[in-house]
Amino acid sequence: MKDAFAKEQKPLESCQAPSFSFYQLIDDLWHQGDNNPNPLHRLCTLMRKMKVKSFLRSCFKINT
Repeated sequence: MKDAFAKEQKPLESCQAPSFSFYQLIDDLWHQGDNNPNPLHRLCTLMRKMKVKSFLRSCFKINT
């Protein structure tokens, strides 16, 4: 991504824990002001179908 960088380095997060839920992940990541979480739902559905074992959560900051 041009002119952007990760705010902080985060470790890989496991998707294999019995208590892990992709739907909870959507609730944690989606901004409350946005009305349409469908793109994130599609991504998480794809991750679940691909049996993803871990993911990296990143938040980018625009380089000003």
